[in-house]
Amino acid sequence: RELNKVLNIPLLTTIQRHEPSHPQEGLNRKERKKNLKNAFRCTNRHSICGKYIAVIDDVMTTGVTASILAELLLQSGARREDVWCIARTSKPGTRKT
Repeated sequence: RELNKVLNIPLLTTIQRHEPSHPQEGLNRKERKKNLKNAFRCTNRHSICGKYIAVIDDVMTTGVTASILAELLLQSGARREDVWCIARTSKPGTRKT
């Protein structure tokens, strides 16, 4: 909502959580994907049809949530979907101390 104000871009709440899911913390990519299966739905396809949509995430870990949202948005008629994230976690074993 804050970026919406600062960047003066429309805020859409078309994608909403449909099914509750367990916290993603500690889950690997496969477990996260299973955990989020059918978790989201598009409530108004007309609001995204033919549009460029940016999904904003605070931290991207495995990218599963972004992938699921991208697929849903594109299937719902979005012309393009990008993910803007504030931070990205490092892959296991690549973190330098």
